[in-house]
Amino acid sequence: MAMANFQEVCKAMCELAGIEAPVVVPNEQGSEGLAVTFDDVTVQLTHEPNVSGEHVLARVLFGRLPKGRELETCRRLMEANTQLRGAGPSFSRHPATGEIIYQFAYALMDVTAQDLYSWCMRVVETVHEWRREIEGSDASPSDDAASSSAQAL
Repeated sequence: MAMANFQEVCKAMCELAGIEAPVVVPNEQGSEGLAVTFDDVTVQLTHEPNVSGEHVLARVLFGRLPKGRELETCRRLMEANTQLRGAGPSFSRHPATGEIIYQFAYALMDVTAQDLYSWCMRVVETVHEWRREIEGSDASPSDDAASSSAQAL
């Protein structure tokens, strides 16, 4: 069932993930958010009325561009943005840290905790695939439930 309350959606999503939901308190501008970490991948979920009050904004840090392959990787990300154009997700680069950020907006009126949790699990696997490819690592994410947590932003 869709919920139009950001805090309720986040609390229910944390319950699905088996993690304790933090207390989310809006700041003076009315923005609120939480960061949920699944197996070393952090997903930030925010509700920012001054940006888009009718959406849950999701941001995921993918990691840094690989040294020596920055241009090739940026081209691939720009191509992905073209394929995902419209109201869909997009990739960007954090100007201060250089990390690749994946961003997506969910309509708050339509989103369910199950939708959000399923999306998080898919994007976490995508981040792990990205990191394995970029870093050349064969490391697989753990299935340890203790590697998940949530905190208010």
